Amino acid sequence: MERIGHAAGLSRGAPGYFFGSKDALYRAVLQQMFESAETLVEQTRQEIAAAPPGDLDGALEVVVENLLEFLYERPHFLTLVERETLRRSGVIGGTRAHLSLLRTALVAIAGDLDLHVPEPDHLLLSLLGLCWFPLANPLLVRDLGGQVDRAFVEARKRHIVALLRAGVRGRAPA
Repeated sequence: MERIGHAAGLSRGAPGYFFGSKDALYRAVLQQMFESAETLVEQTRQEIAAAPPGDLDGALEVVVENLLEFLYERPHFLTLVERETLRRSGVIGGTRAHLSLLRTALVAIAGDLDLHVPEPDHLLLSLLGLCWFPLANPLLVRDLGGQVDRAFVEARKRHIVALLRAGVRGRAPA
């Protein structure tokens, strides 16, 4: 806790005073990250609601844009959720808070667009895999000759939206 206080530019006792333990501090960090994810979901729903009714293409762009930006700007979110998922007994183990949040968002967005999504869990997994995996594995991107930077994220957005559009319409992307 002393090192945490020093790294945060606080007195050595401040983290212990406010949080009591490293576990409580860690839980507070995760809680704050999930609250920011909840804000993302609400922001995404508002953006879709403000778009023309039934604008599936626009909705796909908003969802992919917001999710990729959220993950790109919060690399520690990726690390912490993956760490907790691998631990299986960690702070979020068994709660599935992150998946519940994303599933709720997907169902709500589909409802806002009056879409029937026959396999929402598979769509959610596909969306997460397409957005999450490359950002969580920058060394693989580098080994493939790329770099996880702003240009990569912009190209990734276009690619994912094209794949999802084609998938929703039942045809291969151009």
